[in-house]
Amino acid sequence: MMIRRDSTRAPWSVSSVVWIAGTLSLLVPSLARWIPPPASISVPLTPVDKVNWLYARQWALVQEARELVPAGQSYTTIARDKDEEMLLFMLSLGVLRDRYPVPTSYWKGPVAEGARARYVVSYECFEPSGAARLVRRFPEGCVWERSETQP
Repeated sequence: MMIRRDSTRAPWSVSSVVWIAGTLSLLVPSLARWIPPPASISVPLTPVDKVNWLYARQWALVQEARELVPAGQSYTTIARDKDEEMLLFMLSLGVLRDRYPVPTSYWKGPVAEGARARYVVSYECFEPSGAARLVRRFPEGCVWERSETQP
């Protein structure tokens, strides 16, 4: 038995169009929720911009400090919060590779050698202990230079 196709019939019937329109009306709000607005699609300024704003601010500070801390010089990092200080120190290890890192604290415990570092990278411009000269201020923090290293 052979099925004949009626050549006068439209490829889309009214019921098909209604079903497709109904399906799209249910899917469009869901798609709009998952597609980001064009303003949120941007090139990150740091490797951690999309991860955490604190990491991004500290990364930017360490990148700026790279221009000010000469190669071979000792440096330390300070912040008001010891967790932030530890994070800043760990980020600096990857950026300030040809400098000599000396922690001020390590896992919330004080380290005496940090007071002997020549340069101080300070998150949010927290002033270091002892005599230090402000080298430059950035939106994220400051870089200080100690006039003479303490014994």
